Amino acid sequence: FTVSCGYAASHMLNMAMAQEGDGLIRAGVAFLALLLVGLPVAWLLSRTATRTRIWDRQQFREEMSRRILSNRLEVSSVGEQEQLLGQISDQVAEQYQVRIPKIIEGVCIIAGATALMCLERPSIAVLFALMGLIQIIPVFAYEKWTKKIYEESWDNDEIEMNWITQGVDGIRTLKSYGAERWFAKRYLEINRRGIALGNKAVTTGGLENILYASIDAVLRYGSYLILGLYVLYGDLPAASLPILVVLSGYVFSSMDKLCTFFRYRATYSAALQRLESALRQESVTDGQDLLCVKGISKAFDEKQVLSHVDLSIKAGERVRLSGANGSGKSTLLSIVLGELTQDAGTVHTSARIAVSMQEDPALPQSADSFVNALAQQSDWHMDKFKTHLREFHFPEELLLRPTQELSGGERKKIFLSVALSRDADLLILDEPTNHLDAESRAYLKNELASRTCAMLICTHDPMLDLAWDRTVKLEGGISNG
Repeated sequence: FTVSCGYAASHMLNMAMAQEGDGLIRAGVAFLALLLVGLPVAWLLSRTATRTRIWDRQQFREEMSRRILSNRLEVSSVGEQEQLLGQISDQVAEQYQVRIPKIIEGVCIIAGATALMCLERPSIAVLFALMGLIQIIPVFAYEKWTKKIYEESWDNDEIEMNWITQGVDGIRTLKSYGAERWFAKRYLEINRRGIALGNKAVTTGGLENILYASIDAVLRYGSYLILGLYVLYGDLPAASLPILVVLSGYVFSSMDKLCTFFRYRATYSAALQRLESALRQESVTDGQDLLCVKGISKAFDEKQVLSHVDLSIKAGERVRLSGANGSGKSTLLSIVLGELTQDAGTVHTSARIAVSMQEDPALPQSADSFVNALAQQSDWHMDKFKTHLREFHFPEELLLRPTQELSGGERKKIFLSVALSRDADLLILDEPTNHLDAESRAYLKNELASRTCAMLICTHDPMLDLAWDRTVKLEGGISNG
């Protein structure tokens, strides 16, 4: 469409120069018809493409978030997660959604314009195409430098995000030791480094733009000189000048799309390496393992809670997690669920997980509000939820009250019912009988005994005997069994 408009406009200019009034009117009508047909189509396609790009990026972020939350994709820090879901993913998406289509568009325009110039004078067409390629040369000189700058910038952004998060999490401790100034000073150092790296990246991009614009200006105006010499000494008709000027302009301007692609190739390459490195951490578990935990270690300050813990669960397997208070059972489950980050080791799961933790959330919102939100999910069932509540002898009208106003037993019944109402391959429960009366404990035992899904249950309750396939005991932060 672009080349056609340019070609038609140049022909109209030729006719105006030749004072062909009738031909100019017909060409003008045809050109107007081309615009009336082409512009709405181009607008609709552009709008559709923009919406598709936004939707695709959102879908990608949601999928990455699901993998992170389910521990299928491991991130070591908040900063790394922000980088992965933000700048890194955006750079990869920009390459596939914008730059590659743009370079295809540019190549098509260059090829079309060059082919049309060949109809006038092949030697000029080839010469201008080769001149246009000169614009790309400086980009390759900057590529390694650009890649290094962006990698350093991303590393510093990750450190800055982690530092802020750690400061927010530990602000009370910092205040108690009078360490606020130390924290602020260290943050300023990280921030200054980020600013310096940002300035370096801006300077690099600015130099590239200046160099590209300079070369483009030399080539564009140099092409006019070349055309003038062809008219004077190469037997080129002056009537051919409008077409060659317009089409050569398309060749040089479309080279910008190629330059943009190669200019950001280093940035894209750095982002892709990081993204692929994160995705490679996803591994398919052996056999029918729904959960595979290897070498998990976790310490809180000087206290080592878990040391090189290994655990695997196969489809349909019932595993009891036991150990004395403080042995790290709840910590291990929180790591498995992605609520805590381990210091070492890996967690991989291919399972749909339903969970009820030891401490049920006390929320200012009513239970009814988030239950209605759960009902929108295809793998969660409201009818089963209400059945479980009835069996637990839980009055439904209590769902309208904020959960923070409910007793521990009432909250436990709600969140157990939530977990039992989800389609799951693996059910993870942490001390599920805490705060339950004897009748509710008996119902829970019968319900769990009737299920065929895999289970990982932390319990001290001798009543909750489910004919375990295996008991894993944590002693001194080390797993046995």
